[in-house]
Order: sequence, then structure tokens, then C-alpha cells
Amino acid sequence: MTNKTKIILFFLITFIVVIYLFLNAKSRNNQQITNPVKQLFIKNIIPGITTKEEIIQGFGDPIASNEGTLEYKSKSPVRNNEIKIQSDKVLFVKEIISYGDKISFNSETNQYSDIKFLYGPDAVNGYLLYCIPEKGIAYLANPNSDAILEIWHYPATTFTDFKNTWAKDYSETPIKNQF
Repeated sequence: MTNKTKIILFFLITFIVVIYLFLNAKSRNNQQITNPVKQLFIKNIIPGITTKEEIIQGFGDPIASNEGTLEYKSKSPVRNNEIKIQSDKVLFVKEIISYGDKISFNSETNQYSDIKFLYGPDAVNGYLLYCIPEKGIAYLANPNSDAILEIWHYPATTFTDFKNTWAKDYSETPIKNQF
């Protein structure tokens, strides 16, 4: 093999490797871009304004649907995100939070000064429902472990209306036999 042939072969192999690396990096970037879109979409859902059609455009078809509730896969292996629809509009969103989401109770709630809490079925494990009804948001969370299980999104309302509409299984006092 001549010196000239070795040089041509070297550049040809280098060219093929560069093309392979370029295409592989582009493919990896496309995968990283598509996943956050669905994660960010849930933050843009506005109860009372966002339509069912917009939900399906953003998330695709639900994995389950019954009595006005659409279910979409979450990162949890056992629970799904829920979106309640009424009159073709989003009425309520229950967003399931997993450990991998890296969302903490303190970072989510440090901007609010008037947070109310309710006792519910998970209170025995330290999880209470922390709500800011005037902002239309609630957190099923344990402040001691800084963990959030769920984030609820709903139209802004009063504390009394929130309890009567969305938190019927929750109480302002500990539930008997819970502690």
C-alpha cells in the first residue's frame, strides 16, 4: 500500500466517523427535546380555559377515559395523571410527582405566605394537603421529607369551596383513628 493510499484511507475513515458522530448526536438531541414538551405542557394547562381538544393535541389520546376524566401516564408505575373535563373545558388536574421529578415542597411553596392544610387519608404517613385556593393550586406533600406526591390545579376559589369541591375526603382536624 502506497503512502498516498494510506492518506486517502485515513481521511475516508475519519470522514465516516465524523458523519456517524454528527448523526448520533443529532438523534440524541431530538430525544432530549421531545420529552420536556409534555412535561412543560401540564404547567400550561389553565383550568376553566384549556379545552379538551388542546389536551389531546398536547398529550395525545388518553390511556384511560371515564366519566369526564382523562388519564395520562406519569412517571409513577402505579398512578396516572388525571384531567377532569366538564363542558369541554379542563376543570381539574391531578399531576402525579415522582422522586425523579426533583420537585421539593419547600421550593414549590416558598413563594406563598398563606398556605392552609388539610388532613386526609395519607396524614398518618406525614402527607397533608397544602392548598392555596386563591391561586388554584394544592400539594399533597410531606414538609418533613420535602416530598410532594401530587400537585392539584383547579380554578381559583375560596378555601370553603375548595374543601367542598375538591377535598371532600380531607378535614381541618385529624381524622379519628389516624394517629
